[in-house]
Amino acid sequence: MSTPNDVLHAALCARPLQTASELTLTVADAGHDALTTAEVEELLVGDPRLRADNSTPPRWRALGAGHPATMLNLPTPRRQVLAPAASFGERPGPTVLEQADTRLGILPAAAFAGRPSVRLQEARATTPTTPTVPVRVPVSARLAAVAKPAPETPAAEQPVVEQPPVEQPPVEQPPVETTVEPTVVQPFEPETSATTTTHPTARVGEPLPVRVAPEDRPPAEPFAIAPATPAGGLFLALGATPAVERGPLPPGGEVRYVGPQLRRWQKDVLDAWLAEERRGIIEAVSAQGRAVVGVLAAWDALTRGEKVLVLVPTSDLLDRWFSTLELYLPGLSIGRRDITTAHTFDECDVLVSLVSAAFGQQLLTDGQAGLVIADEVHKYGSARPAETLRAGFAARLGLTSAMERQDPGFDDILRPYFGAVLDGCDLRRGRKDDVLAPFRLAFVAVDLDADEQAEHDALSAQITELAGRLAEQGCTPHRFVEDAVRLQNGWRENARAAADASAYLRAVSTRRDLLATSSAKLAAVATLGPTLARSTHALVFTHTKDAADAAAAGLRTAGVPAAWLHNGLEPEVRRNTLRDLRAGRLRVLTAPKVLDEGLDLPTVDAVVLLAASRSYRQLVQRVGAVLPPTEADRHPVVLVVHARGTVDADDGFVTDLASVATEVRTFDVGTPAAAIAAWFVGA
Repeated sequence: MSTPNDVLHAALCARPLQTASELTLTVADAGHDALTTAEVEELLVGDPRLRADNSTPPRWRALGAGHPATMLNLPTPRRQVLAPAASFGERPGPTVLEQADTRLGILPAAAFAGRPSVRLQEARATTPTTPTVPVRVPVSARLAAVAKPAPETPAAEQPVVEQPPVEQPPVEQPPVETTVEPTVVQPFEPETSATTTTHPTARVGEPLPVRVAPEDRPPAEPFAIAPATPAGGLFLALGATPAVERGPLPPGGEVRYVGPQLRRWQKDVLDAWLAEERRGIIEAVSAQGRAVVGVLAAWDALTRGEKVLVLVPTSDLLDRWFSTLELYLPGLSIGRRDITTAHTFDECDVLVSLVSAAFGQQLLTDGQAGLVIADEVHKYGSARPAETLRAGFAARLGLTSAMERQDPGFDDILRPYFGAVLDGCDLRRGRKDDVLAPFRLAFVAVDLDADEQAEHDALSAQITELAGRLAEQGCTPHRFVEDAVRLQNGWRENARAAADASAYLRAVSTRRDLLATSSAKLAAVATLGPTLARSTHALVFTHTKDAADAAAAGLRTAGVPAAWLHNGLEPEVRRNTLRDLRAGRLRVLTAPKVLDEGLDLPTVDAVVLLAASRSYRQLVQRVGAVLPPTEADRHPVVLVVHARGTVDADDGFVTDLASVATEVRTFDVGTPAAAIAAWFVGA
């Protein structure tokens, strides 16, 4: 087996400019799966053959020629050539009987009474037109069409002149031998006659424009590529107009809603939002359900002649909102504002914008009415994002999985701007209305080592003593932490209480870190390896980046393909990691705290919590990947790893999760890994 340094050098010779996270997976594939990303970084720094660039995180390259890529069995991008436009034919659409049962729209709601596009469509006309849709011709038929000369089309009728037959002298034929020769099939060679008309893709003079398919798609069947077309490319040769990236549709067009039917909670919360004069913050655990509410609110504003601004914190959420609005509101005039595009309301009716792209911009001009929709609204309370919440938008809608009173700017910015917090769909209602999938919950116990247990007991005693003092200073049980933060900031009024509050919060944070980063919990990840290996896809949440890296390394040691993901990684590395997860090259993804909303994750049927949740919202965001309903035969599971004899198992929020789980199971210390895996698969 090659040494890790040789593997790193060979990998960077084959494909330079890779990060330490990418190289960790390469080293693991080569047999060194026990190395963490931090250890790989040490090897990179100490190898004189390798150099890093100035990016963050640094990307590495090899100084000299190294091993070929075949020695490492590195994956290469799969490329797929798209069929030319001429290979697409037509087929009749669905029959009248098939169309009669197709209903679009949503159930009538009191909030949108009298609006035609929100009602279920009535029976179709008695003489419907039969639409035609393009259908792709199979590759074999396409090749046959290229190989077969097209029939000639005469330019004009010419008079036919009969020629007298010409007699040929008889030719003496040699005797035919009876020996049977083997048949040899010659490759097809098209005629070179000037009168022969071939398939359009055979008349070429420059390379065909091809598109690279995403690497997570299966490789296409190989087929011959026609030679190249004359100047102007394939579209000119076919007489078609090349496709260009279009801008927004003209503003003011007719828009109708064709999205999912309303659920009861969505109708109730939309009615409540309208009753609050179209202001409020809606809490809902279902991300897809929140999006439908936002789309309907945007559609309502458009019917009033208003502009709509959708604010999102990440590019993933921007892409998700943009595609959802286009899908559910056909004909919508929609634009976007991000790092490369800056549309305005002069060009469109709806703008989907990153918060950072809306800083300092007066997007709504004087005299225009508008609605602002802020997704992940709990992130807008700090000074910088709050600048995007302009007073010109009279209608305001905030969307979040849950609001917390300790969220920055909740009382000073968010509540005064948006108004009331409206109950949408929590865990209990989601399970009751079948909005969320049924799931199972299991507690996996571990023991702290002697030093960790002693430190935990000392911190717990200190916290108990300080909590008694703070209770005398007015800290109430139902909002103890918020009151402690208030006392901490009041040094001038009561220095003693501020010191006690600061010591209390510091001790609570230290105990939380101790429990989250316990060596026993990281060792439990390997115990759960057989369970996660049987999952479709799994997520493991830790408290720190180092713990996420160590958990991924422990799973790889146990034979489970795993990688870690966090916000500090370069966008390309994050995309590649998610692509490998969707393609099945990774089984488990480890992450500190939570994953960003809007990530395109595959079906997840197992979530492991190594660190206690700091809030109800964090708990919902962590387990949200297993909550969407699926057609799977077995229910997904949530595994909570906790330290026995500590406050770890009772973080105040897991109780809410246990109240809606279909099954709650406890595995004590020393439970065999096979027993947990058997319970997971239902054996």
